[in-house]
Amino acid sequence: MDLLIILTYAALCVAVFKLFRIPVNKWTLPTAVLGGIVLVGTLILLMNYNHPFTRQVRQAYVVTPIVSEVRARVIAVNAEPNEPLDRYQSAASAFSRQDIDVARQQLASAQAIVEQARAALERARAQEQTDASGIDPLVVAKQAELREAQLDLENTVIRAPTDGYLTQLAVRPGMMAVPLPLRPLGVFLHDQQGVFTAAVRQQALLRIEPGFEAELVFDSLPGQVYAATVKEVLPAIAESQLAANGQLIGTEAFTNMQSRALVTLELVPDQGLPPLPLGVSAQVAIYSDHFHHVAIMRRVLLRMLSWQHYLYLDH
Repeated sequence: MDLLIILTYAALCVAVFKLFRIPVNKWTLPTAVLGGIVLVGTLILLMNYNHPFTRQVRQAYVVTPIVSEVRARVIAVNAEPNEPLDRYQSAASAFSRQDIDVARQQLASAQAIVEQARAALERARAQEQTDASGIDPLVVAKQAELREAQLDLENTVIRAPTDGYLTQLAVRPGMMAVPLPLRPLGVFLHDQQGVFTAAVRQQALLRIEPGFEAELVFDSLPGQVYAATVKEVLPAIAESQLAANGQLIGTEAFTNMQSRALVTLELVPDQGLPPLPLGVSAQVAIYSDHFHHVAIMRRVLLRMLSWQHYLYLDH
């Protein structure tokens, strides 16, 4: 764009010099060159400040680690990788019925003993240690164990927390599932559009407000431009965070002073955006309401950049 402006200005200077028969000498030629430098530089500086641009744009999305609530062996994987799952649909089963069977047997044995001794309990109630309901404490304990085992049995079927899908699913029958967050069985991706987040220079913060118009171009979609709006400017910069600990903060906290602010963007609906993997990268231009007449330069530059995505080498 700057080259186009320079060429246009040069053609205009030539036309003025020819039309008005201005002599080319040591005064007129440097004046024309200096005027071009001032004009082009002013337009570019106005565009950069009032209509920010950044190449650091990425689609962010949320995932949920799938963690077993019981310690057991996986016996079946009911979900297919990258296939949609409905909420609460079974994804995997990992359990052993041994504890359930033992608890049931112990309960049945205890109940049989109680039935055989019920007559004796009537005669010797004072010597029997029963609770207020008249049930033997052994039976109560076994029933509690049974309820706990039944709860474990229900938790052995891992279900989808929301609509979504599992990707890069590596769990197989025979693997051991443990109730530790450090050893999840997989990663669940929710049915979501993702949020486009841009990292912009701090100098541009005064020209970015919620509701401002923006345009996105994607590396994977050369030659196409998609309209968006600014949703919000995140109220904190991550590189400056402090956490309570037993150490004082030294000068190393100030080594990275070029950190950028994060801005979330929202695509305008119904633009025919083809399905893309979550997490794609892009570039964005944000158009403020200041010096809107120079925004045309930013729009042209953005479209030129989009066409450049056709040009790359892999060798």
